[in-house]
Amino acid sequence: MTDDRDGEPWDGLAVHTRRTGFISGADMPGAALCPRCGAFALLGDETWQRFGTAMRTWYDTGTATVDCPACATAVAVPDWAWDEAPLAFGCPGFEFWNRPDLTDAFRARPAELLDGHRTAYVRGKL
Repeated sequence: MTDDRDGEPWDGLAVHTRRTGFISGADMPGAALCPRCGAFALLGDETWQRFGTAMRTWYDTGTATVDCPACATAVAVPDWAWDEAPLAFGCPGFEFWNRPDLTDAFRARPAELLDGHRTAYVRGKL
């Protein structure tokens, strides 16, 4: 599961069975990357407001989009990529606390079990 072989304990695991947003730490990203055209949407106040509204809608309903400012394509909230401090949106989600890095093989296993469904790995420390 981890590359750490000294056996130090970790503080647990949360299994999220409802839509959840995950963040890698306290800092929010400075830009979102459109998966359709590859353009960055700089996250100033107005853009963050659009993303924030869409994130809340996605959490409540499971469906929400944000239009890319470059290509004008409506992109689903979970499909955006993020710079600096990654975000991920999905279900199910697994949150490990105070543990060593997970191995690549361990991280690949959920995608295999989910028949190749897209997965994201968000790493952060508190």
